[in-house]
Amino acid sequence: MTTPRNLTNLMWAAMLALASLTICPVAAQQAPPKPVALEGPAGDAIKALCSEISDLASFEMELTFAGVNRQDQIRQSFLETYRIVVAKPNRLALIPTKGFFGPTVVSDGQFLWIYLPTLHEYTKEPVPADFDTLLNKDPRVTQIVASITPLGPTLLSAEPCKSLMDGVEGIDYLEQADSNNTLAEKIALRQGPLTWQLSISQGDQRLPLLMSLDLTELLKQREDFAKDFPFEVSRTWQMSTWRTPAPLNDDTFSFTPPAGAREVKQFSQTPESQPHHPLLDQDAPAFTLKTLDGKAISLADHHHKNIVILDFWATWCKPCRDALPAMSSVARQFKKHGVVFYAVNLGQSAADVRSFLDGNQLDVTVLLTGTDRKLSQDYGVKGIPQTVVIGKDGKVRQVHVGFTPETPAQLQAELNALINGGFDLTCKETSLAGGSVTVDKPLPFTCVIANKGPHPVRAGQYSVVLSVDDQEVFAGPGHADIPVDEQISYSANPDVWQLSILKPGTYNYVIEIVPHTPCAESNPQDNVLTGQLEVGESK
Repeated sequence: MTTPRNLTNLMWAAMLALASLTICPVAAQQAPPKPVALEGPAGDAIKALCSEISDLASFEMELTFAGVNRQDQIRQSFLETYRIVVAKPNRLALIPTKGFFGPTVVSDGQFLWIYLPTLHEYTKEPVPADFDTLLNKDPRVTQIVASITPLGPTLLSAEPCKSLMDGVEGIDYLEQADSNNTLAEKIALRQGPLTWQLSISQGDQRLPLLMSLDLTELLKQREDFAKDFPFEVSRTWQMSTWRTPAPLNDDTFSFTPPAGAREVKQFSQTPESQPHHPLLDQDAPAFTLKTLDGKAISLADHHHKNIVILDFWATWCKPCRDALPAMSSVARQFKKHGVVFYAVNLGQSAADVRSFLDGNQLDVTVLLTGTDRKLSQDYGVKGIPQTVVIGKDGKVRQVHVGFTPETPAQLQAELNALINGGFDLTCKETSLAGGSVTVDKPLPFTCVIANKGPHPVRAGQYSVVLSVDDQEVFAGPGHADIPVDEQISYSANPDVWQLSILKPGTYNYVIEIVPHTPCAESNPQDNVLTGQLEVGESK
């Protein structure tokens, strides 16, 4: 596994760590910790908070989520704000009002919508009768809510104390202090290497006002994290402008998809979220196999002539039985463009395969491996179905492991890109090095992205990545469509994201435009813009 060594990976690792703690906070332990007795001033404050949450039929509040990631002499900070409205038992509006990555989650009591701006996609599905059922049934919702605020599941649960204290090993009363001009009690919740600090308002209503966490020690304990450089990672969640009960109207829990957003059954994977198969962009391993009729087929026969799709499968594999007709159907749509499809059967006899094809009325060309496992080893097949797309140049251009309802559409997009040349995005210029750059002063970041064709590019089909001295410090989703032969100006809003350098010197930077559709960029050389930053002493 590649060891994360940059600020963007620090941010995502921190988000995943928060979500995993909320879902399964003690996964690494042999047994869950003993329940913590809610005694003394800290216990009284927690019980008062949980009682207040339980009694609320509805509420509205503003959430400000802020974070700082610092590695060596480079510091990144970000800010996201949300409007959150809850009406029990199952209506919710979690709406981002500022920021780059914030998801939208809306439930009107009948349907649940989730929109991810990084993909420009949304899902719609029936919602259960209450929040606890939803959180237990769909870990994806729990993870999204918890990544925005770790208190999210607690605020939604009918058993807030059970949710809040899950995995907590100890509590401490810290002090009475002012929090956002409100007198509050500050307590600490100890959970493994972490200590959460939570401020709870005093007075007639006992509500959460502020939560803070230093994630540095937790990330140092991750086996996949480098330990040879200093870094700091911290997060705060401020909850303000509470309104109880919430003012509700007909539009409170309505969802309108952003312009150009696609409704999907399952979210696509971005290049960052897809496992990187070792064969990608490598020469496809050579083979010669026989068909059911005994005809020998060699991969070399298709070099510079065809795009080849290999679908590794077996009749006993249910996902394979779902995938085979769907993927072969997509391949047939591109037959006139030189696409050939082979169903590579693993370990079964010709008679068994024929019986299956006849029984399911499937007309596909099957290649038999018999008991020889060399081909599956050469192609790194560890689970089936596995679909491999090989370009006319003989290189592996895509690998799909498993099958979902979205996989055929992804294959279709990949074939279109291989045949039609895909996108041709260009990073033309940037303001990153413009003006005077001094120590600890936020750096402005704007770049111009041009689409040289031959297809329009929609928002969500590309990302903008900025690296400084080999540290990836920003990765933002495309926020606007780019028609053919037009260009846009892409800016990182300084109100929600800032980059500063803490030591004078010369720093190399790289800005890259990254398409989200694999194989989609026909001219990747001009996707990258490089330069140098001269950082002087502060004035």
